[in-house]
Amino acid sequence: MSNALQLAATLLDEELLALQDLPARLPPAKSGRRVHRAAVWRWVSKGLHGPDGSRVHLEALRMGRRWVTSKQAVARFFILLSDQRIGSDQEPERGPAPAGPSPATVATLARFGLSLPNATASS
Repeated sequence: MSNALQLAATLLDEELLALQDLPARLPPAKSGRRVHRAAVWRWVSKGLHGPDGSRVHLEALRMGRRWVTSKQAVARFFILLSDQRIGSDQEPERGPAPAGPSPATVATLARFGLSLPNATASS
């Protein structure tokens, strides 16, 4: 089965959502503004850079005169942008945990009368 047919079959089995309705279903930005419908179209047509540098596209297909996607496709899109593995029980790979605050940070906090638990300023 070709990629286009597979995409259509997948989306048609899911909960469809008109592309024009997607901005109203997404949470607003910190500024309180909604995602613009042109941004949603760019996610479909051009995609966004994923964490590994590849392009991640929002899956969508044209039905008559309008474009549709699905709630599940939106979830897959954001998961891929968030560097989360779909269908994996593994935790995302992370670097080593920080050793703790630097002595300069502890000293700066101490100057303002603040302290961190289990941290001592080294002079």
